[in-house]
Amino acid sequence: MSYENASDAQLDFRKAAKRFATDYLPRITRFRDAYSVNPLGKPAADVQAALEAHGRNYLIDSLLSSLNWNITSESGAYLAQLIPESPFASTKDEVTRFIDYLGFDRETEQPLLVVEAKRPGSPLPARQDPPPSDKSAKTAEPTPEMVIREIILGGLRGEKLLYDWNKWLTTLKDYVKSVREKSGTAPKRAVLTDGLWCILFLEPQLLFEKPADATTDHLRVYLAAGISESFVGEIDSRFPELYRYLDYYALASGTPPLQPVQLPFHFPSNQPMDALRGLRIKYGEHERFFAVEPSIEVSPIIFVRAPGSPWFQVRSSEGQYLPPKEEDVPEHLAEVAGIANQLEADLLHAFPCALSWRTLQQHFADEPGFRQVPGFREYAPDEYLVVTGTETHYIRENPSVPNCPFHDWDAAQAAGRQWPDQAGISQPAVDPRVKYPSPSRYHCAHREISVIKAQQVTPENRVRCGTRSAKDAQAFCEIRMLEQHLCCRSCVFENVCESAQVFTPPCQRPAGAAPA
Repeated sequence: MSYENASDAQLDFRKAAKRFATDYLPRITRFRDAYSVNPLGKPAADVQAALEAHGRNYLIDSLLSSLNWNITSESGAYLAQLIPESPFASTKDEVTRFIDYLGFDRETEQPLLVVEAKRPGSPLPARQDPPPSDKSAKTAEPTPEMVIREIILGGLRGEKLLYDWNKWLTTLKDYVKSVREKSGTAPKRAVLTDGLWCILFLEPQLLFEKPADATTDHLRVYLAAGISESFVGEIDSRFPELYRYLDYYALASGTPPLQPVQLPFHFPSNQPMDALRGLRIKYGEHERFFAVEPSIEVSPIIFVRAPGSPWFQVRSSEGQYLPPKEEDVPEHLAEVAGIANQLEADLLHAFPCALSWRTLQQHFADEPGFRQVPGFREYAPDEYLVVTGTETHYIRENPSVPNCPFHDWDAAQAAGRQWPDQAGISQPAVDPRVKYPSPSRYHCAHREISVIKAQQVTPENRVRCGTRSAKDAQAFCEIRMLEQHLCCRSCVFENVCESAQVFTPPCQRPAGAAPA
């Protein structure tokens, strides 16, 4: 589930909070009564801990979900970016501890959010030695929120607080510092909450590592109003503000997919816009009586951005399956191009602007833009986003090297260059992933190409590999996760791969032929 605005998110959180108050809490009470067998009428410590953990998870999970933080992705459309009980080695003593929730950027995998959860009904902080009140002062009484902000800031600066607040702040400090030192980036937000009240640390690194330089402006406090059916508290009454600070998409580098009609809400019309074509791809396996074949569905995308803005993704609602037969590929490519062109027309109708189409080479040379939108990315298991630049498909109709003998495994074997070594791939396959087998013009059976494609990109060879979508230890081939034997001369990434120092294909374009 993804929320496009605070209004819809607030309504769903309000429903969850009501269910917690009217259904879940009475159930907890019954269990406590049933297990309270000692004279004091209290449940055993392990029962108490379990009940509190379940209640905490129900309420806080609902709150985080309403802020677009997904622990799971039921539909697969939105990959999870929140890890509960995330282990980490403390920089304080190298002991492994567990962060209640660690949120990260799906695109860059950089940390964004650290959440420390407490049982519902936990006390708010108070000073152990409150300063004497000055009744002669004529200043206005501080608001309850400001009082709590000042108490927390004092605790961060070493003041003694009641309950377990010094311990809680020290733990959260360890989490923030350890995440920063392990990842190289401090989380953008930290939260301490029981699901009823919420303490928001807007600048975690400053607050926890240099509290003397911080002010109460770097904190927000959302007070509770008790647990009731109506659940009227500041998490609810000030929800739009909380949403603005903690919405995943407000903190992450990526943006949710848009429809063309949504673009005017993000940009003024009639301005120059950079654009890239791309595809959303879903890979599957089709079981027949005697074989399992790959199934590949593609749906066009247009990425757009204004000068200085991140890329936004506009998706088509139509898709096409790659045909099983090679001779039907040209018709398929034309159909996909038609869908892509209709998407462009719909975009320009809803959002009149001047589109400046960027090639793949330009995109790969644009370090900030490429970091946000790599050429190939898996966003859910076997679902991919592929940038194709000015082209509308990752497969080209005709290879840039005509009549290459190495499409055919038998010809490659005759030259002593065949791969696989013992027998060619004569049928579509899922292991390895091959859509068009030998001797299709979209197939490559050359051993050296197969070896190059499979090589790891590492910190040591990354410069020689050029700009790649691959993370460390992933394969050099951009589309390796999707297809392992596609002819490089039929692939949209041909030119960016060929610019790498490590890529020297055995087949060469005819003399004087321009790059595809």
